[in-house]
Amino acid sequence: MPTAADVLMSEYQNPSDDDEVDVVESEEQDEEEYPLDKVIVLHPSSYYLKLGLAISQEPTLFRHVIAHKKKLGSGQTESKEQKEEVGMKEEPSEQSDSNEWSSFNHGFLRTKLATLLTSILGGPKGKRGSKAPNNANPITYITEKLARSEESIDTTMETGPSFVAGEEAFAFADTGKYNLHCPVKQGKFAVDESHSMSLVSDELEKIWEAAISQKLGISRKDLPSYRAVLVIPDNCPRRELKVYVSLVLSRLGFESLMLCQESIASTFANGLATACVVDVGLERSHVVCVEDGLLIPDSRVELDYGSRAIDLALLSLLESNPTPFPLKQPTPSRHLLEAISSLKEQQTHLNLDARNQSAQCELVVPDGRNMKKLSFLLSQDLVLGPLVLFAPIPQLSTPAPAFPPFYTHDPEDLAEDVVETQAKKQEADAQPNDSANSNENVKFTPLDRAVVDSIQSVCRPEVASKMFSKVIFVGGTASLQNLAEFLEGCLQKYMVPGAEDAEVISKNRGGSVAHLSWVGGSLFIRLATARNMWLHASHWRDHGMASLREKIAFFV
Repeated sequence: MPTAADVLMSEYQNPSDDDEVDVVESEEQDEEEYPLDKVIVLHPSSYYLKLGLAISQEPTLFRHVIAHKKKLGSGQTESKEQKEEVGMKEEPSEQSDSNEWSSFNHGFLRTKLATLLTSILGGPKGKRGSKAPNNANPITYITEKLARSEESIDTTMETGPSFVAGEEAFAFADTGKYNLHCPVKQGKFAVDESHSMSLVSDELEKIWEAAISQKLGISRKDLPSYRAVLVIPDNCPRRELKVYVSLVLSRLGFESLMLCQESIASTFANGLATACVVDVGLERSHVVCVEDGLLIPDSRVELDYGSRAIDLALLSLLESNPTPFPLKQPTPSRHLLEAISSLKEQQTHLNLDARNQSAQCELVVPDGRNMKKLSFLLSQDLVLGPLVLFAPIPQLSTPAPAFPPFYTHDPEDLAEDVVETQAKKQEADAQPNDSANSNENVKFTPLDRAVVDSIQSVCRPEVASKMFSKVIFVGGTASLQNLAEFLEGCLQKYMVPGAEDAEVISKNRGGSVAHLSWVGGSLFIRLATARNMWLHASHWRDHGMASLREKIAFFV
């Protein structure tokens, strides 16, 4: 019996001249077969759960976090450890786990980024003008106090909720009576000594039920009349995949489920069957090539930095300025990092011709019962910040959480041992004797070089050439001004004579490029072959993991 991958491949056997996939041809027929207003598309990540009906242009966002009420006896007080939850604590932030921020050499970062900018500009004799200065002009800060609107929340032990999911969880955690936890960190389940796989699954169920109810207005009792499309990480482990499928079909009670990988969904959203996908997340990034709608596993390059590195670079540049930074902290708080992130999204750019133009910047952070607003002008620092993606520094990355393998053997998964043995053998064969140093160097490869390494791993030259002309840039970082054009220019210098020009695609038809994978998931079900890829709850209940082989277009 043909697998889902075989069926999907048959739809790509006769692509058009420009290698585009027609995802609209069978739309009318698919809508009759599967009403799009009865299909919910879910895309979980470390920071947000993106969800919405398949008829929507864009998803709604729900913070992927939950706050549990602390269980304290009479007269007990919270310890420092109880007040802080690793990865989402208020003081200090997730960056502070490395204890390196206070001792970080901010002047070194400025010098490194300024040197890179100078080399790009071509030095004093270059086409674009003078050398980038290592020393920043003093900043003039204007401080203003704003009223802080506080909502009344019930956190009493007697009547307060036992848990709160989503954005509200932060307000409850700030009271000191709730513990904050993210069930997914850096793309993986946050399983450790205090959070078992079962507990993480319970948290995901509560968060997803709250998100569907609050954002879509669909109650849990109505979910059996809906189908779900789940967009999952490209390298989702088998055990986590099983939890996701069980969560959707067994626990939340959806009628059926369709699975789609993130990078595949991104190519569908752009109507392409073959492309190189560059995904810059919050704390991790990856590059992978897709050919004829299937991932090329050997082309995947994992990077230990993401858009948070830009936030920290901006903060470091502010702290290296001759004028003392009024909001300087031993370790940056969550509120400060969110304010810096907002500044990044609104003002940073890589238009080198406008590098000396000043822009009005603002940072707004809580200050006791009030809010503090900081206004100032920045120019070249708005260009230097994003350049950290092309000159990554390990100190600006968030250390990968040391999640030990607290997994028990799954007797229902007959292929578990075979898959794990093959994975360990492939990992051992791929790593040389000095694998530790080699692996570290790869994880901090500049973004443009990572794209080249991924494409060059594709053996056939004709396919590699096609990849350079179809580089898809996804994630919120891709929407930064001129970043895609800058990456395109960096890739152009690697092109061989006679090859197609490098092209970086960072657009979403009518929406934000940050949600490209979600949009691809909503389009995926409109393919003619998609109707054969629905996994029904009854089939999952009877056959478990064995049922996935015929219903997914990838291998796990």
